[in-house]
Amino acid sequence: MRRLPWPVVYGGAVALFFTSVKLFDPDLWWHLASGRLILARGLPTMNTFSHTWPNYPWRITEWAFDALLALADRALGLTGVELVPAVLVAAAFLLTWDTIRRRCAGATPAAFHLLLPLAAAASWYRFTPRPHLVTYVGLALLLNLRERRLRRPALALFVVACVWANCHSGVVFGAAAAMLVALATLLQGERDRARREAVAAAAFLAGSLVNPNGWYPYQDAVFHLGVTSVLPLNEFRRANLHDDPFFFLLAAMAIAAIPAHWKRRRFLDPLLVVAFLPVAIFAMRVIPKFAMVALPGLIQALEEARLGLQARRRGATAAAALCLLGVVSASAVALEARSVFVINRFGWGVNWKHLPEGAARFVEDNDLAGKMYNDFAQGGYLIWRLWPRRPVFQDGRVPFYPPAFFREILDAFGDPRGGPWQALMDHYQVEYAIVDRMPFGDGLDAGSRFAAIGWVPVYMDGVSYVYLRPSSLNRDVEREHGLMYLGYRESPEDLFLAGQVAPEEVRREVAGIDPGRLILLEDFRGLTMAALGAGDTALAARFLSEGMRQYPSDPFLGSVAQRLAARPERRPPPAR
Repeated sequence: MRRLPWPVVYGGAVALFFTSVKLFDPDLWWHLASGRLILARGLPTMNTFSHTWPNYPWRITEWAFDALLALADRALGLTGVELVPAVLVAAAFLLTWDTIRRRCAGATPAAFHLLLPLAAAASWYRFTPRPHLVTYVGLALLLNLRERRLRRPALALFVVACVWANCHSGVVFGAAAAMLVALATLLQGERDRARREAVAAAAFLAGSLVNPNGWYPYQDAVFHLGVTSVLPLNEFRRANLHDDPFFFLLAAMAIAAIPAHWKRRRFLDPLLVVAFLPVAIFAMRVIPKFAMVALPGLIQALEEARLGLQARRRGATAAAALCLLGVVSASAVALEARSVFVINRFGWGVNWKHLPEGAARFVEDNDLAGKMYNDFAQGGYLIWRLWPRRPVFQDGRVPFYPPAFFREILDAFGDPRGGPWQALMDHYQVEYAIVDRMPFGDGLDAGSRFAAIGWVPVYMDGVSYVYLRPSSLNRDVEREHGLMYLGYRESPEDLFLAGQVAPEEVRREVAGIDPGRLILLEDFRGLTMAALGAGDTALAARFLSEGMRQYPSDPFLGSVAQRLAARPERRPPPAR
């Protein structure tokens, strides 16, 4: 059996490392649900998952990817879903390696091994099981096909576009890259080859229209570039040096390589950098696409610079430069790995602590009646978990709600007293709400609005509140689970006093919360003090120990632990 080349093993290992993040991405879940729906009923045409706009047109551009995701889930469960990004990212990396190898006369430059982790570190946050992964593979494949100098590139590009356009609207980036390939060849003076590549670009464009929605993938891509005019989504924010330093390092090196390419009359790489870089800065979710198109030219330029230095007997200088690049790349991997461990949880499985799983289970266990409100970021998971019995209020499929709907929500946030918010809930006949405790966007904290209009919290964990309309269809659940004392963002001092005033009620409410499902420091502080105020040091110790495990250097929790250690444990007397 032939041994795998070392770069293949290496690229696969890098891909596996940077995709080994526990599942929690909010939009993954509605993609899974839509794939399940497609396999069962065919392509949807209306916004089936929502009770607010159920008849709004839904033109699904990623139907093929969603169906593939659902098949992976059906075959292997969520483990199969986790394998999808590992396979696709590895495929993109290996296609990039083959492109570089062909450019460098069959050799694999050392810069490949140094820059690949740096590019992955700049892009890993988008290595999630969602349709945009197909665009990364597609861009890498287009550049690879060019190096293969196919006799009939038009047929190959037509087939690629047919698949791509039914998986992701990022096919627009493929069309742009195909046109730039033809333009670069024309600028190089190879007119016959440029003519074939122009025909291939036209074939790609024609293939991209072989989908159920025609030109709509292009409209969808343009809409998403301007989506922040509808909602302030973080993944569409502009790239900045503080949050995206490794992207800017790659960009700086790619720009610095432009003169070397231009001098040798290689125009493709400069054109790709000039075309993709502004879009990546405008919307940081495009950063991995920029990395895919910039890597081959950047590595080729670095290899040529290294060979030039060696020819001038400056091998030590070349080696020192590569060592410096290696240090930078290793530092990038270490820093981003820390983010993976701390923020998103490294490993396989699902990061339930960052999903409204507990709130969904509470809704199901108590069979809450009526229509649901949910915050934007929680809608995707709730579709996967609760639909069709419980349609959602809103979710991440922004184009499939009218823009006026999101303006209505944002306007209702404007009055902190909650009057417009109550009117919004009345308009959509909402009876209960699942609210994100780590608010989406700037100031969009629905918990404060529900507290202002007097809705009753009945469930709390680190991710979610569940609120009920007062004296609503769910009044029995309100009486049994109402959190009357653990109100919205109470201070530790206020919770301690509440425990002293109503020890039995506060003890009951605190005991119903699982400390293992909490995330926020303020929760560990407040619930520890509430239990202490109620006189139950054993209950307080449960929250204190979990809080110190997650926040070991917090001085407040440390001082409470010292005070508890100095006095004996006290439990409440048995109820009579």
